Amino acid sequence: MGSGQRPQLDAVGRLSPPEGDGKDGVDEVRDRSLILAGLGPGDPAYIPTPVLHALQSAACVYLRTSRHPAVAFLDRLGIAYLTCDHIYEKSSGYSQVYQEIVATVLSAFSSSPGDVVYATPGHPLVAEEASHALMRRGRAEGIPLVVLPAPSALEAMYVSLGIDPAAGLEIASAYDLPSRPPTGGRNLLILQLHDRMVASALKLALMESYPPETGVTLIQSAGVPGHEIKEDLPLYELDRHPRLDHLTSLFVPAAPVITSQPGRASAVEALVDTVAQLRGPGGCPWDRQQDHVSLRPFVLEEAYEVVDAIDRKDMHKLGEELGDLLLQVALHAQISQEKGGFSLEDVIRGITGKLVRRHPHVFRGSAISTPEAVVERWQAIKAWEQPEVPRSLMDTLPSGNALLRARKAQELASRVGFDWAEAGEVLEKLSEEVAELAVAHGQEESGLVEGEIGDVLFSVINYARHRGVDPEVALHRAVRKFSQRFQCIEDQARRSGRPLASMTLQEMDALWDRAKRDGV
Repeated sequence: MGSGQRPQLDAVGRLSPPEGDGKDGVDEVRDRSLILAGLGPGDPAYIPTPVLHALQSAACVYLRTSRHPAVAFLDRLGIAYLTCDHIYEKSSGYSQVYQEIVATVLSAFSSSPGDVVYATPGHPLVAEEASHALMRRGRAEGIPLVVLPAPSALEAMYVSLGIDPAAGLEIASAYDLPSRPPTGGRNLLILQLHDRMVASALKLALMESYPPETGVTLIQSAGVPGHEIKEDLPLYELDRHPRLDHLTSLFVPAAPVITSQPGRASAVEALVDTVAQLRGPGGCPWDRQQDHVSLRPFVLEEAYEVVDAIDRKDMHKLGEELGDLLLQVALHAQISQEKGGFSLEDVIRGITGKLVRRHPHVFRGSAISTPEAVVERWQAIKAWEQPEVPRSLMDTLPSGNALLRARKAQELASRVGFDWAEAGEVLEKLSEEVAELAVAHGQEESGLVEGEIGDVLFSVINYARHRGVDPEVALHRAVRKFSQRFQCIEDQARRSGRPLASMTLQEMDALWDRAKRDGV
């Protein structure tokens, strides 16, 4: 195994043929190799013969992802493989993903009796950070490395767009561009436009350099016969496209980029000016149409995206999502200002004054030594600032999210001593409510069941509060875990060629249990 004739990497990672010994001009390579192979843009016809040979003869094959059109062809050939999809689903950021892929592949190589193949969509060294990391580790550890190239999606896009990259082309990732503005003056090709969230961040980043009405081109499934789509649209509509996926890229034709005006007092002023321009005459039709009510769901959505980035410990994503949330603040302030109300400057001035007033131990020399004392002082100053006493503590409950209202109601009651002493008592109350729900289950009146479900949920939230768990975050993570495991069921059904609806519940349960055992 692994004694076939393959091109080798020299000391700096370049491909070079092995030196000959008189037998057909080549020597035998070492007993086994770590092979980085490309699967092409999607059409199985573009998978090179050396790659197919490596996949069929390797002791172990890892695919970076099974979400690639060529994978179905590998299934038909009976090629056994493992995928790294589960790493993407459980990791908190791409840096961690690449580290875990490298560790997984090298671990497989250390225990494999023969060649190990790590196969990627397109070319193994084009926009494939994990491949480059494997090359660095491989060279450092003396592992025999082989690169088997294949056409990337770039070549297919050159044909689809009718462009010559040698005439000037900048290539970037949709994830990197918000923090690395385009240089301008050249065609720009942006890869990995996976979903509307990525598209939204990318649109805002590009509109710092290009006018909102700039004509751009979406390319989907480049190089996949019968599936390739090319669509022209204005830049400001980018994140409203309904069919963005992992095979979507964006082409921006060469144009001079917009440069910031000199003498800006601050980035905040730049944001205010940009939002005003978007909503002003000749601005963005979508942004001009919005009002406080229409933007309400976006405020919630962006806040949840911030929480999700925190949960994933993805600091790059957190920075992006905080920017998106700040945009919502700026839009609401601009809408208010247009009607003669508050401006973003008023909002900032108001929160700054509140912070100074409610932190006298910082700004006025008043001594406070514990966090608990800080909270007590904060509440006292808040009561002094808002002298109108509510008829009930419950009158101060926030509107909207029921989980937040329930937790806030419990906290308010706890402040005056109306609370369980410890979490075990709450758990007993929860058991009591579940028992009452079981009784209501046998009744025909749906209102009884609804009421008991509400009591159970309220008790669950109370128990979470006593245990220091945020129920919103806990439920969000549970939904994410459910969706990831269900996606595994869908993937397995797709690979077996069966419609999901044709599977029995027992079959789907077995696939669910497999995903759970795999750590999904």
